[in-house]
Amino acid sequence: MLENDIVPNETVVLISQSGETKDLINIVEKCKSIDHVKTIGIINVEGSTLARMVDFPIYIKVGREVSVAATKSMFHQTLNLIMLAVEVATKKQSANNQILKEMTTELHNIPDLITDIIRNSE
Repeated sequence: MLENDIVPNETVVLISQSGETKDLINIVEKCKSIDHVKTIGIINVEGSTLARMVDFPIYIKVGREVSVAATKSMFHQTLNLIMLAVEVATKKQSANNQILKEMTTELHNIPDLITDIIRNSE
């Protein structure tokens, strides 16, 4: 996303593991200078710069990443982005209600599915 892509009456979703990504912080600053632009941050680190700046922070709370490939964060950020999309589609009634209900059920089943995978791999 380029700063010139931001127009009034939009919502901008920003995704950051650390919450300190300078490019994203610059975008939030730009959003704040445009009328009626809301910002949502999907962030791992509570209290980070991005978390404090966005209008609506969503914390993934997966703990500190210890590897370059931030797999925990990536998985949870993707999951939260899907849940956000389902919620928006539900509120706007922009998708088939049955499909949205099925997606919501499947999303809630993910923890059990992961537990089953771990048990079966031991």
